[in-house]
Amino acid sequence: MTSVFLSGPPAAGKRTIAAALCQLRELALFHNHLVVDPILSLYPFGTPGFVALRDRWWRSALEVFCREDTDVVFTFAVEDTVPQAFVDDLFASAEARWVHVALTCPDDVLEARMGRADRATFGKLTDWTRYGELREKGTFSLPLLPTPDLTLDASAGTAQQTARRIHAYLDARG
Repeated sequence: MTSVFLSGPPAAGKRTIAAALCQLRELALFHNHLVVDPILSLYPFGTPGFVALRDRWWRSALEVFCREDTDVVFTFAVEDTVPQAFVDDLFASAEARWVHVALTCPDDVLEARMGRADRATFGKLTDWTRYGELREKGTFSLPLLPTPDLTLDASAGTAQQTARRIHAYLDARG
């Protein structure tokens, strides 16, 4: 099994690129907000109940993908309420072979994207000022991720072009 761990800052285009990649390869799309958003109806973000349930649901879903030998692209934004153990356990798993693709994006592009109305569909961060406050506090510095296998600037082309670059990289890896 080869799955893609697609990381990047808020508004880098992770979900859009992941969806485009899924059209090119037989991958299931596991957008992190598919878990985050329902839990937000039960617990405020970052509370112990939220963190515990998110961890359990993420792990459960990813274990099923591994058990069923389903390749998946999992979108992930680093933020400090995610336990380091989640990332460590995920990449240490013998069942899954994760390819870590890290997206980067210049601040001016992130700012423009962050204000788009479609981000609210998944309860995503939409306030650039709030993003800056959180970044200043170090919110987006933990958990630590392993060194990416591939790093791409998500602003250097369309989502489809970025997905094709990832697709080509995966093909070259074999």
